[in-house]
Amino acid sequence: MDLGLTGRAALVTGASKGIGLAVARTLAEEGCDAAIVALGEPLLQAEAAAIAQATGRKATAHAADLTDPGGPAAAVAAAVAAHGRLDILVNNAGAAPAGDFFELTDDQWEEGYALKFHGYVRTARAAFPHLEASGHGVLISNIGAAARQPKPGFLIGASINAALNNFTKGLAQLGLDRGVRVVSMNSGPTRTDRLQTALEGMAAETGEDLETLASTRAREAFGMWRYGEPQDLANLAAFLASDRAQHIHGSNIFIDGGQTKEL
Repeated sequence: MDLGLTGRAALVTGASKGIGLAVARTLAEEGCDAAIVALGEPLLQAEAAAIAQATGRKATAHAADLTDPGGPAAAVAAAVAAHGRLDILVNNAGAAPAGDFFELTDDQWEEGYALKFHGYVRTARAAFPHLEASGHGVLISNIGAAARQPKPGFLIGASINAALNNFTKGLAQLGLDRGVRVVSMNSGPTRTDRLQTALEGMAAETGEDLETLASTRAREAFGMWRYGEPQDLANLAAFLASDRAQHIHGSNIFIDGGQTKEL
């Protein structure tokens, strides 16, 4: 299926590895020029070069601290300066610590909100005028299924995710007036480096085969047949970014292998 994305410009945050990198690479494979943003510049530059070489599209790297109030606007400005336009924003940067509610500190709560919640809001605000000017503007936020699955051990992340799903719904009303589609992806546990390292540690400790352990935990702990893969999210993001999804607006889409059981 040709998604019709050739020549469009995308900005993906948190894109030096994991889900963000998979999204940026897939959008480039579909014909987008890509600006990738994260903290670590050497890795970011290497990944941008790899995307450009593999796809033949222009790919640029912009190191930015998205917890800094000025960081998101600077990242958007750098992307627009490099590519001349912005058609797609994928908000992806951010992770929140898990832990006992009584042991999590104020600093941990503030750090979680600073990156993921305020980072998403500020990047959206900076990008919106450019997305509006595009005529094909799409804002996609990768949030998380914990928005509907709050557990005592992940209250920072769950509360941020719930707030961002609410933000998506409200911003979609603004997007309706300004011609910008706004959607969110809510992923379940996904085999990024962090989860993979944890699974490998459990396998080493128990002596179980890694893939058998991963399959068992996905079913027993989360009610899924397998963990998600970054490419699952990348495939959905590419579709949502395209005009083939132009009637999907204001939707909080759960892509979690059936983990979320509520209607």
